[in-house]
Amino acid sequence: MNLTKLFEAQKALDERITKEKGLHGQDLLHKKILAFNAELMECANEWRGFKYWSEDQEPRTSFIHECPDCVEGSGWAYQNVEIEGPEGLDYHSVGFKCPTCKGTGGAGETNPLLEEYADVVHFALSLNLYVWNGNPGTVNAMPRVFDTIEQQFIEIGGEAYKLYENADVFMHSGLLLANVLGLGQVLGFTEDQIEAAYFAKNRTNHKRQATGY
Repeated sequence: MNLTKLFEAQKALDERITKEKGLHGQDLLHKKILAFNAELMECANEWRGFKYWSEDQEPRTSFIHECPDCVEGSGWAYQNVEIEGPEGLDYHSVGFKCPTCKGTGGAGETNPLLEEYADVVHFALSLNLYVWNGNPGTVNAMPRVFDTIEQQFIEIGGEAYKLYENADVFMHSGLLLANVLGLGQVLGFTEDQIEAAYFAKNRTNHKRQATGY
């Protein structure tokens, strides 16, 4: 995976947020660690494999979004039109194929697990940049894979906690990123999927900054 390209995109976003939110000079390490852990747990929640109490442990890898302009995702839209009748103007509801979804009823399909994983990558890169004072410290990180997906999540959280303890932050920020890359591997994502999902979210994050999110 071209981590240099990802680091460059993440650095640009982080610098924009720091400038526009007036964060220069503030210690953001704990906030970034907490944000990372929140995204990691959201990713685990979409994976669902740890939910031993549930009959539904299948990963959330496909979600069809209903078209916002259809009637209940039917593929049809309706408009009231004026029709001249014997007693003057009358209004009738006329149905037509929805131009937004072209009659399919769906606004698109997304992969919730991949989207949440992309957020984990986002904050892993951001943490790494922060620890290394804006310089990508581990562009050659290789995926670290553990025996089970449960262990993969736990090991990632462990590295985040070591950053919190300030225990050799340079080494542990690199191990955290390597563990995150390993998570993408064990979840079955290709490098192309990860990069595409990351850059899609990066664009969304820039738009959010522009709109005061």
